[in-house]
Amino acid sequence: MCVGTAEDAKNQLFNVHKFKNGVDKGFFREADSEIQAAGVAEFFTNLGAKGDDSLKRNADQVYAYKITPNTKQ
Repeated sequence: MCVGTAEDAKNQLFNVHKFKNGVDKGFFREADSEIQAAGVAEFFTNLGAKGDDSLKRNADQVYAYKITPNTKQ
């Protein structure tokens, strides 16, 4: 599993990580704030997920996906 935060999580998933809708498993959601989004990402990285849990300006969305051969980390 890979997790991260972004200002535009949909773009991050599909364009950066090459997530394929209907093929790959994952999600993205809007949090109330950048701090809350980073907290969700930190929760999953503490459980062993790969990714970035750092606090980023305007990154109030969180995404996660199952790593597959066609996705990029």
